[in-house]
Formats: sequence, structure tokens, C-alpha cells
Amino acid sequence: MKPSQKKSSPPKKSAHQHINTSKNPFYILAAIIAFAAIVHSTSINNDFTNYDDDKNITENIDITGLSANNIKTFFTKDYMGVYVPVTMLSYAVDYKLWGMDAHKFHLTSLIIHLLNVCLVFYLILLILNLQSRNFGIEGLTVATVTALLFSIHPINVEGIAWLTSRSSLLYSFFYLSALIFYIKSTPPLTLPRKGGELVRRDLSEISSPSDNKSPVDFVPSGGVFYFLSILFFLLSVLSKNAAVIFPVTIILIDFYCLTPQSPLQKRGEEKRWLSNFLPFGEVRWGWYLPFFIVSIIAGILTLNIRKDAGVTDLPFEYSLIDRFFLITNSLVAYLVKSIVPYSLSALYPYPSKPENLLPMLFYVSPVALFLIGYGVYKLNKIPLTPLNKGELVSQTLPLLQRVAGGLIFGLLFFLINIFLSIVPLLEDGFNANRYAYIPFIGLYFAISLMFNVQSLKFKNIAVAALVGYTLILSFITFNRNKTWKTTETLWNDVIEQDKNAAFAYYGRGNFRSKSGNYIGAVEDYNNALKLNPKYIPIYYFRGMAKASNQDYKGAVEDYTQAIKFHPEFADAYSNRGQIKMDVLRDFDGAMNDFNKAISISPNFHLAYNNRGALYGNLGKFQEAINDFTKAIEHHPNFSDAYKNRGNALQLMGNKKDACADFQKAIQLGNPQAAELAKVHCK
Repeated sequence: MKPSQKKSSPPKKSAHQHINTSKNPFYILAAIIAFAAIVHSTSINNDFTNYDDDKNITENIDITGLSANNIKTFFTKDYMGVYVPVTMLSYAVDYKLWGMDAHKFHLTSLIIHLLNVCLVFYLILLILNLQSRNFGIEGLTVATVTALLFSIHPINVEGIAWLTSRSSLLYSFFYLSALIFYIKSTPPLTLPRKGGELVRRDLSEISSPSDNKSPVDFVPSGGVFYFLSILFFLLSVLSKNAAVIFPVTIILIDFYCLTPQSPLQKRGEEKRWLSNFLPFGEVRWGWYLPFFIVSIIAGILTLNIRKDAGVTDLPFEYSLIDRFFLITNSLVAYLVKSIVPYSLSALYPYPSKPENLLPMLFYVSPVALFLIGYGVYKLNKIPLTPLNKGELVSQTLPLLQRVAGGLIFGLLFFLINIFLSIVPLLEDGFNANRYAYIPFIGLYFAISLMFNVQSLKFKNIAVAALVGYTLILSFITFNRNKTWKTTETLWNDVIEQDKNAAFAYYGRGNFRSKSGNYIGAVEDYNNALKLNPKYIPIYYFRGMAKASNQDYKGAVEDYTQAIKFHPEFADAYSNRGQIKMDVLRDFDGAMNDFNKAISISPNFHLAYNNRGALYGNLGKFQEAINDFTKAIEHHPNFSDAYKNRGNALQLMGNKKDACADFQKAIQLGNPQAAELAKVHCK
């Protein structure tokens, strides 16, 4: 008879589990990516718009090559007042691959967004794995919901569907990568040991917060990851200056993972922990320093380059107190739209000030922010102790108590990353959706904690709510992408959302003018000026529309008004001079305008070409040739300059060089040069 053998019972699972990988995160992430690709598929059919896509892409000759000179230009030149060399390089790569194909450009943007979804998913897993106070929170669930919301939230449509906002996608890709490399470089779990010695807790030694193992010495072996973090942070800054806040974000992550209420740390050690944390101690000073150096340099560069960081083109004068309420209102609007994405628009006009007062809602916003902050603060102050002997905290505390720390982390992540975008009051940046791309990750994280079905009694209800919410967001996003189909659909949507959007009338006016609808363009410009009489470019473009409609007197008046507001407006001088030369026959006045334009902008090829034409009218052909040559030097593909120089050369009897110029102009697509060649180059 065999002796009876006692079967060993399987080990009990700890109430606190590390991230559950049995559900195969790869398949979950693949499903999110596939779903997001379908939701955003409508963006691939969109065209270029005149909302800065023309200046940054379609009319930007710098991106038409990938030579060493082109790349040097990207890193030594600002574009529309911002320094974004890596973004410009991405446009050049797109152009190299498939020419000026808007659909392919949009496909690239969508791919970058999907890559960012992967990074968000992995980043949340890392943070939760390092955050030792993970009271029953199912890490995979939180990462899944966070990545899902990030992938399909309507607020992100602008960053994906607007090609000029490629900078937001690229900086986010490098920003998130840098965060991941930073976390992997060394676990931010620095714990004080008796005697004051600082040690790091190796995550491989942590089985659960309930174990009684003493901390082990940890020597960082992630030097490569650390330097990769610095490199990717630098690339992020070179994609968009919003990345300069990165050092504060990594401090927040360290703070969250080092929370004094961690089960790995006794409450009596809180003060000692705080004294060893930057900026009070020595724990991280050298670790953070390279990131702060890069941020400071980038910040100084931005302040010297950025052209619209002021109130010069805003419709109203805002005091410091007004600015405070504008900022607090923006924060409340972003918080609400993270849950209920209502009245989304590509542009939100600044509020009017009837009787020198902002709308009442702006004065209520600080109170709303205080109540939100106070509520989360009180949740975090609930004692984190088991209610019954032998039970774990995760078994007894209500959901809100257990996720309070995560809610604070998510809100702080949002506030830190949104702050620098909303403070300067940029002309088209009020409540801009694109600013929320990275900051909303913190809010998605906070929302995902509430949807953590593993710790809810009403699991089926929570899942149903999440599915319904996801479908609603997806429907909004799918259709929202279509508003960016063309320039006209874009501006029509903005005007439909708010009739006081002066910038939208201006943008649609430019589109109508370029399409030959000069009467409609002037009407839009008039509406824009009624809303914002100080917006200088409108006078210039209305002048162009009037000139094209043969209202030359009105055009000269508008150019003069633009010059009055902005005496260094070289384009306005050049265009006014052209009307004086061609229509009014005021050659002296035209010469003064062309000379002034060139003195303001010595590389202004159009002004040289116009002055060359004036010299030709005066019979000064050599001076004309000199100016046409200057125009070609500053714009080698300027066909009109070749045609005009060829005409001046043939008038001087130099048929050989004249015909060579005509042929060059023909190669560049100038039909008038072809007619001249037929006559003079037989």
C-alpha cells in the first residue's frame, strides 16, 4: 500500500498583481491600432489647405530636395516664426517619396499617430509597473483604455488631419520615446535606508507590495537608455518647441513612482524622502541637468524667433487679470472636452469685451478649477489603511480612494504639458485642439482609472459604458476628419461653429481670391475686418483681391493702410508700386515703393523683378538686367525673371543670351516666354 501523499496546493495569488501579461498585450494593441486606422481613414482623402499648408509645404521650395544644402537650410532657418527643422525634414522625405501628393502626406501623419498610440500603451504599462502603490489596479486594462482614448478621441483630429500640425505628431513621437527611454534607464524608486544611505529598488526583486524583502542595492545599468532619452528629447524639441517642458514631466513621473504612501516606504520616512528629492537634495540633480540645459537653450531660441507670441493681432486688449481668466477658462474647457468633446473647431475666436468685461463664464472658471482640485486632494488624504485586520488596502477601500494618486498624477501631467501652450495667447492658439495631443494623455489615464473594470462591482455595466463611449467618440472623429477635406470645407465649418471667427473669414477669403471669386473674397475680408480691424494681413490680401477685380484705387488704399499699420511691410510696398507703374503710370512713386521694399527685404525677388520692369519702361535696360539677375539669384526657379531678362537682352541686341533665357523660362512653364521665343529666336 502506497503511502498517501499530500497534494501541494497552488500558491495563493496576491491581491496585488503586477501587470497581467496573460492577456497578450500585443493582440490588444493590434486591435486598437486597427480600429484607430479605420476611424481616421477619412483623413487620407483630404487635400492641402491654405491654413499654413501652402507656406509650409506646397509653396515651400526648401522641401523639394534632400541635399546637404536643403538639410542645412532646415536647421538654420525658421518657418513662419517657428524653428522646426525635423518637421521640415519629414516634409522633404514625403516629397522625395511621392511628390506633392496630399493623400500620401496625410498617410504619413496617420502612421505617425498610430506609432504614438503604441508608445502611449507601452508608456502607461511602464509607469504602472514602476508605481509601487498599484492598489489592485489592473495595469493592462488602464493601458488599454488610455491608448484607446488617445487613438480615437476627436480632440486629436486636428493634429492628424492638419498637415501643418505634423510638428505635434513628430514631437509627440520623440517625446513619448524619450519618456520610455528615461524610465527604462533606471527605475525611479529611490528609497532611504537606515543611516541615510540611498539605494534603488530593483523591480525584479519586487514580487508584490506585501512582501517583506528589504531593499536591494541597485546600480543603474541603463546608460544607453539614458543617452537615448536625451537624444530623443532633443529631436522632440527640434520638432516643436512645446517639448521644452519634458524635464518637469520626468520629475512628475519620478514623484508619482516615489510617492511617500508607497507600501515599500514607512510613513515616518516621508520627510527624509522629501529631503532627498530635487530640488531639495542630491538624488536626481545630475540626472535631470542635461534635460534642463536643452530646455533652456530651446526656450531662449524660441523667444528670439517666435513672431506671434503677443497680442498685436488680437481683436481686444487683455489686461493681466483678463489673461488669468482666459487661461483658467481654457483649462476648464479642455477638461470638459476630454470627456464631452463638444463644438470642436479648427479655430476658437478670442472673447469680446462688451463694457470692458469678459463673458461671465470666464469669471466662474477659477472656482470650477478650485473645486476639481480640492475634490481630488481630499480623496488623496483618505487614510490608506486596511479596514479589517489581515485585509489588504485594495480589498477594502472604495474605487475613488484607491485611484486618487493616479488622478492627481494625470491632472498634473495635463497641467504641466498644456501650460506653455496656453499662456502666450498666440493669434490662432486660443483653446487650440492641437495643444491637447500630449497633455490629454494624463486625462485619458485618469479616465481609464475610473473605467478599471477589474476593481468595479458592476463590471458588465462598466464595459457597456466604455464600448458605448468609444463608439460615440469614433463616430465624431470619423466625421470630424472630413471637415479638413478642403480649404473651403474647413473654413465653412469654423464659421458655422462661430460667426465671430475673424481668422476663418480671412482664410476663406484667401481661398476665394485664389479661386477667382474676388467679390466673395472681398466680402469675407470685410467681415474679418469688422471683427478684428487690427489684423494687418487682411488689408494686404483685400488689396490683392481688389486689384485682381480691377478696383485699383481701392487696392492702393488697402496697401497704404497695411503700410500704415506695419511700416516694414515689404510686400505691400511692392504691390502698391506695381499698380503705380502699370496702371497709374506714376513711375517716381513706383520707384520709391520698390526701393523701399528692397531696403526692407534685400532678398525679395518680386521687388527686384518689379523694379527691373520699371527700368525697362524707362529704357534703362542694363539696370533692368541687373535687377532681373538679382531676382534669379534669390529665386533660381523664377520663370518671370528669366522671361523679362531675356526680353531686355533682345532689346539690347543680345539675341543668343536672350534666347537662352527664354528657353529656361519655357522649361519652368512660362507660356509668355514661348511666344517671345517664336518671335525672336527663329
